This record gives sequence, C-alpha cells and structure tokens, in this order.
Amino acid sequence: MGDDAVTRLEREHRALTALAGLDCVPEVYGVRTVWEHRFLMTEYVEGPTLLDEIVARFALVRGARTADELAPYAAWVHHVTAQLGAALREIHGRGLRFGDLHPSNIILRPDGRLALVDFEYATELDDATTPLAGAPGLQAPPGTPGAEADAYALWATWLTMLMPLTEMASHDRVKALSLESWARERYGLAPDAGPARPALLRAAERAADRESEIAALLGGPTPDWAELRTRLIAGIHAGATPERRDRLFPGDPKGFATGGTDLAHGAAGVL
Repeated sequence: MGDDAVTRLEREHRALTALAGLDCVPEVYGVRTVWEHRFLMTEYVEGPTLLDEIVARFALVRGARTADELAPYAAWVHHVTAQLGAALREIHGRGLRFGDLHPSNIILRPDGRLALVDFEYATELDDATTPLAGAPGLQAPPGTPGAEADAYALWATWLTMLMPLTEMASHDRVKALSLESWARERYGLAPDAGPARPALLRAAERAADRESEIAALLGGPTPDWAELRTRLIAGIHAGATPERRDRLFPGDPKGFATGGTDLAHGAAGVL
C-alpha cells in the first residue's frame, strides 16, 4: 500500500536536512509532535507555482501566432528550465533524487529564483522505486533509477510548459515525442533547444518510426486503403481476448455492468 503520511514526512525532513544550504530548497526548522500529530516546519516560500505561471503566461491562448510572437514565452521557458536543471544537479550532488518534479512542486520566488517543494519522495540517487503517486505524463516508467527519472521529469516539465498535454504520455510515450516535434516546429526551436531527450525514450523513438509508416500510408493523393485495412484488422485481432468468458475485447469499466457484447462498451462496438 506504500508508505503512510508520517513515514513520508520523516523522509522529507531527512531530505531537507541533507540538502540544507541549497538555494533551491526551503530551509527546514524541524519536526514537532502535537498530541497524535506530526508537523514538519519549513520556510514559507513566497511566489506562484510554475503551474500557476504557465496558466498566466501561456502564449498560444493569447493570440500569438508566429515564432517571433512566441519568442518571449519560449525564452522564459528556457530560463526556467535552465534553473530547474541546475537545481536538480545540486540535489544529485548531495546524493539524492527529487522523485516528484512537476509544475505544482516548483515555486517561482519574486526575485526570480525558484524553489522545489514536496520532498516526501526524495531518496537515494540510485533508488529505482517508483512513487505510488506521480503527475501523469511527468513520471518516468516504473523501475527507472532516480537520476534518470529526474531527467525524464525535467524534460517532461519543459515540454509541459510548451504544450501542456503531456498527461497523454502516461498512456503512450510516443505521444510525448509527437508533442515535442510539434512544439519545436510551432515555437521555432532549434533541434538542441531544451533538455536532452531521456535515454528511456529510445523505445518510444522506434515506435514513432512506426507511426511515420502509418502517416506515409495516409499521405499522398490516394491513401493505401488496402494496407490500412490489413493493419486495422491485425490490431483488432491482437487486442482480442477469446480466452475470457466475460468479454472479447478490453473495455470501459461500465462493460462489467452491461456485458461484454453491447455496442457502447463491448465487442459490438469494436467490430
């Protein structure tokens, strides 16, 4: 079931103590017990979260159309990402991973500096345990070691600032690559702009190549309907579960109430 709240609180206290003195980490004052409750006392960090600031600044909903119009926002994204990268390097230099990097755990101070908060999942740098709770699309796949998981979260946070649809990557990592390609084109970014693409996405890159094959089938004046039909049928067959008595295809949880054959949630809808 995972660690309880007290265990996570104590872990955060240990992490903040180990990271004391870093500019990107709130100062910790200690832990106190009041009756049956444990309280962690830390510095109050003034400022909006990165998520709040993305909502306030996001250029694509404010009429910006050209790369020149988007350039100020892209420059801000670059500045914040550079600070985040430096903060993670400092934390890693103390032998810890952050473990839960996402826009709501990043506070932008009024003087331009940033602080990371919520260190309840901060553990040793080589820890490959995946926290039970994580931001969809920004958490690395299960079993990813700490430094690599933080690197993925940094890249995904950068991508979220440019195109906040990264939650789709929790279902299919290829979607993150598609969003990255779109963002680079839309903002006019150089191929080397932003954090390095994490190594764990190499498998997704191979899958993206297959998506390019599908795009080629749909391209041109006349799509290759015969090949597309063959691939669709193969995909339907691959997803079928004839060994199950309750349903032929995976479906929505509502299918357990209505049965596995109906149009809305069952085999009839797939076929």
